[in-house]
Amino acid sequence: MPSSRLSEILNRKMGLSEARAINLAERLNLSQPEKEYFIDLALSEHARSAVMKEMALRRVKARTELMSTIETRDLSGLSEGAHIAIQIKREQYADALEKIKSFQEQLAKDLGTPSESDSVVNLTVRLMEPTSSE
Repeated sequence: MPSSRLSEILNRKMGLSEARAINLAERLNLSQPEKEYFIDLALSEHARSAVMKEMALRRVKARTELMSTIETRDLSGLSEGAHIAIQIKREQYADALEKIKSFQEQLAKDLGTPSESDSVVNLTVRLMEPTSSE
């Protein structure tokens, strides 16, 4: 892409097509979630179809609300715990969910149920289903 075209896009004098947004996201080595967000931002402003524009805008708003919720949530109680993140391919999601459920059952069985007098902590695993790319 010529630098003059990039300048026009950055100065909002020219729109960014989906194909160019994809190409640019890949050249910037964005992660998959960053690519999807970047492309949705471009589509929410420059898609030719009103339906595509609206759908992209909804995805942008949903991501923005999610990030706002995460940023404002009080995470001070997690400071003593551990945080483990695992990145998987979209097609592995269902299999990963089944493995986590199986692990949960086995861990509960191995550790036994705590009595009322035991000191108890909560262990929470959150697996977020990937958003579909359109």
